[in-house]
Amino acid sequence: MKDEPPSPELTPQQIDEFARYLVQPDTIDRLKATQTAVLDILEKARQIEKHRSAFREREDIKSIESALEKINDHRRDENAEYNIEHCRDLIGAQIICPYPDDVQAVIDWLYATNGGRQFFTIVSPISEIKRKQREREKRTGYRAYHICLRLKPKIARARSLPVNAEKEHFELQIKTTLEAGWDFKTHDISYKAIVADPELQNHMKLISNSLNSIDRQTLLLRDRIIEEQTMLQELRVAASRLIFYIHLSDDEKKRLGVDQKSIELWNIGDLNKLEKALEIEKQNNGINLLYTIGLALLALCRKSRYKQEQALSCASYLVSKADEKGVEPDYIHSLRIRALLRWAFHKTRHAVDDMSYILQRTKELGYMNDYLYYVSELYEPTDNDMRLAKLCLTALESRLESSRELEHIDTIGAYYIRFGKNVDELRKGLDFIRQAKELARGDERQPVVDAFCSYHEYIYLKQLSKVQRIK
Repeated sequence: MKDEPPSPELTPQQIDEFARYLVQPDTIDRLKATQTAVLDILEKARQIEKHRSAFREREDIKSIESALEKINDHRRDENAEYNIEHCRDLIGAQIICPYPDDVQAVIDWLYATNGGRQFFTIVSPISEIKRKQREREKRTGYRAYHICLRLKPKIARARSLPVNAEKEHFELQIKTTLEAGWDFKTHDISYKAIVADPELQNHMKLISNSLNSIDRQTLLLRDRIIEEQTMLQELRVAASRLIFYIHLSDDEKKRLGVDQKSIELWNIGDLNKLEKALEIEKQNNGINLLYTIGLALLALCRKSRYKQEQALSCASYLVSKADEKGVEPDYIHSLRIRALLRWAFHKTRHAVDDMSYILQRTKELGYMNDYLYYVSELYEPTDNDMRLAKLCLTALESRLESSRELEHIDTIGAYYIRFGKNVDELRKGLDFIRQAKELARGDERQPVVDAFCSYHEYIYLKQLSKVQRIK
């Protein structure tokens, strides 16, 4: 099939190799020895001593989960060839400076022939460093410089470091005291946020320009972001767990050892049994759909980013295998499963792309419903996204004239709440959401639909305030 969607995630085999690499004693010893040597040089550099007020070293090597997620995000969004060799922040430190001109003094020393270049190979040119700094500042208000460096071979040899220590990358972050405070307050809710509403990002930048009010403003933003993200994350986890569980046949549930309890009652013991059953399934049958769905359930229940990336990788593997065999139904089904996984694991842009490939082949209402809902969760849909979404909306609304199906009603409601341009359209969306809630009473999906409705009622109020301000 010539128009297969891209699937750049690391393969399951690559993930296993990567995980083994990062836990090998030789790797750990080499990284820690390299970090110690770099820190020693920086701390003893008299030329920059007066320009820094604090020095913070990273407590440990970057976690497997964090590194794997970063690699796959790069492969999906920027460079499909991105690999462990390109991951440049497994070790690192921060230099905190009193004022902006001290930051510049440290940077100048690093790039000077008689300064940092005596000890380090600076990986990126200063123009690239400043470009990325401007992009971060524009996006979130975060102004620090991130500079990647390596020890020079002669320095590594002089310090008797492990073999290949000179090949290990070290990320040095340089920022002012106020910027460090800003970063400390907002890092987890802005710089690496799973979902970041552009309006909230604008607030971040405004706060960055008025640091005197940083405590009060970041508390407000943190609460708003966490509230919205928590609601959305809980909804995604609950919905996708239920969808995957319902997707399994009774025989498949028995093979995975999850046929005795409903998913809401699973405990740690049940998850351990599931993990062992998945190991047996993989040994006996390799990476198949059952293994992938089971892995997804495990990832969702344990909230493990590492398992998430494994499940996504397996899903991409199944898409490629189905494409090679040329069996259209299997290909579309595996693609839909991957889209659901990507949505569940906060890769909504890629879930939309997967569903658009499906809609190129078939316009079944179920697929149109999936596409319309995923688009409704994009903060910045493209014109093409919206054109296809409107076609799906028309088809689903036409279907309601003859059959009122719960999954279509709540999706239509979500669309109008997300994209409604006036009060009437927003209220139309709210009516659909409340209809869905009534239809779900007594249904096994009721808890998820109730959560779905609560979340979209919150979004309705948020959107309503925007529309009324514009008006």
